[in-house]
Amino acid sequence: MSGDDRPSGRGGIARKIGLPAGALNRAAPFDGAKAAVLVGGRLLVLRRDDRPGLRWRGMLDLPGGGREGRESPAETLVREIREETGLDLGRARWRGGRCYPAAHRARARVWFLRVRVPGGAAARIRMGAEGQGWVLMAPSAFVAAPDAVPHLRDRVAELGLSGRLAGDGAKKKPPGTSARAV
Repeated sequence: MSGDDRPSGRGGIARKIGLPAGALNRAAPFDGAKAAVLVGGRLLVLRRDDRPGLRWRGMLDLPGGGREGRESPAETLVREIREETGLDLGRARWRGGRCYPAAHRARARVWFLRVRVPGGAAARIRMGAEGQGWVLMAPSAFVAAPDAVPHLRDRVAELGLSGRLAGDGAKKKPPGTSARAV
């Protein structure tokens, strides 16, 4: 039995902080992680770069990316979200998730997790080196967006975010938070 399976191991800790046990497992086979990051009830959405050859170029995306070294899924997300948006997830509330087959490669696995950060975190969002910009939008607007990465629309819908947290469309980012608009 691994530490993730024992109540006193990482699995017990994961459940206490709102993560599935496997999200802290550094030995788990997975390739990357994405997250539905809810900032004050709105979904943090990134606009992908529009470079030729880039998968899902120019589309609406969610934070996350590839695993580095022996990171756990949660560690991958903490690093990726910090690199892509400048957000520190120290005060975040994890709200579950699961591992899915990757949409981009056969036999690859990608974690999809849900995390909530206080609404005031929006003022600290800064674009990293990748992407064209960011926006906070109602989960239902992301699910309905024709230019959103298709499998991520499905993940948000599966989490039940599009109905329970439905809002009135996109919310503009606070002034001065990013020079790059979505």
